[in-house]
Amino acid sequence: MEDIRSDKRIACLVQARMGSSRLPNKSLISICNRPLFLLHIDRLRKAKTVSEIFVLTSENNCDDIIVDICKFEKICYYRGNENNVLERYFKFIDQSNYNHFIRTTADCPFVSHQLLDDLVKIYFNPQNNYDYVSNIIQPSYPYGIHVEVFNKNALTTAYLNAKITYDKEHVTPYIYKKPKRFKLYNHYNSQNISNYKLAVDTTDDLRTITKLFHKMNNDRYANFLDAIEILKSLNDD
Repeated sequence: MEDIRSDKRIACLVQARMGSSRLPNKSLISICNRPLFLLHIDRLRKAKTVSEIFVLTSENNCDDIIVDICKFEKICYYRGNENNVLERYFKFIDQSNYNHFIRTTADCPFVSHQLLDDLVKIYFNPQNNYDYVSNIIQPSYPYGIHVEVFNKNALTTAYLNAKITYDKEHVTPYIYKKPKRFKLYNHYNSQNISNYKLAVDTTDDLRTITKLFHKMNNDRYANFLDAIEILKSLNDD
């Protein structure tokens, strides 16, 4: 069997679409004068471990604009099944020349490149030999600061065996729910702040995120921990 560990290149796959039922067209909502999904990518580009970034969007006509922007910004992209996102990932991964992948979602404007680099280093540590590394199995980070790292073999196994809709819609549950089948690692924050949310799913989320960036002088690279401190102060008021 091919030793995929000898290849240290890793691609970051950013899940983005326009067809959100709770907040339509949210990928293009402007935060810090950038469309939300581009703000997310701006932050990912500061990571030191990422070889290449790809946007994975759907084949729906409404997502044509995401593709157009990717072309203009010279960002690689792939289009696939809207609802079976696991299939979308598998078909991209199956034809790519990468063996290792990071998964993030574009509605997370505080994604941490430092955390991402830390998880990739843990994943590639030869003493570990993990199939899947993330901070979501037992959450201690805010919702919206989630990063997943996995290999081609694990994702392929998930695609070939996942049966329930939830696993197909959310890509990785088949992997992280099977500790006997895959070697898993969960990364913990120094304190549990998983009760906070830094993702944009609703108009209320958008209002909160906009307020946070405003209080941080619209710094698109602001640290998520600073955002949490502001949220704590707002809750105390």
